[in-house]
Amino acid sequence: MKKILGAACMVLAASSVQAQSFQSTDDAIAYRQGAFQVLAAHVGRLRPVVRGQVPYNAEAVEDVVELIETLAELPWAGFGPGTEGGNSKKDIWANNKAFEDTRTQFIVNVKALKEAADKGDLELVKKSFNEVGQSCRTCHDNFRHKR
Repeated sequence: MKKILGAACMVLAASSVQAQSFQSTDDAIAYRQGAFQVLAAHVGRLRPVVRGQVPYNAEAVEDVVELIETLAELPWAGFGPGTEGGNSKKDIWANNKAFEDTRTQFIVNVKALKEAADKGDLELVKKSFNEVGQSCRTCHDNFRHKR
């Protein structure tokens, strides 16, 4: 897992530099949508655990959450000025403070999930997982067009 995390950090560093200089709005949109898809896929890996559908394995959960924490930082670079479009509402740019507050709360909730996973406390992981999910819903409700 440490090798995977190291590689993810290198991708994060490289993409942060690259993300600030998208060649087109379409590139920024594709970047953020792709980052959200990868993030959602890894968050989804925890769903069966918190629902009790698979046995709790503290080490495996900790590994997934460590990756989620890294991935949670990626999409935001794709929301710079002039990157309006995709499924994003114009409110992201018109009401940037609310969007930034929502993003910040998401990151805070992911960090709380990481702390819960590090403690190996399944009930705390469940609670934190639900708070991460609520952050996602809040952002989608306020800043994403319904499909």
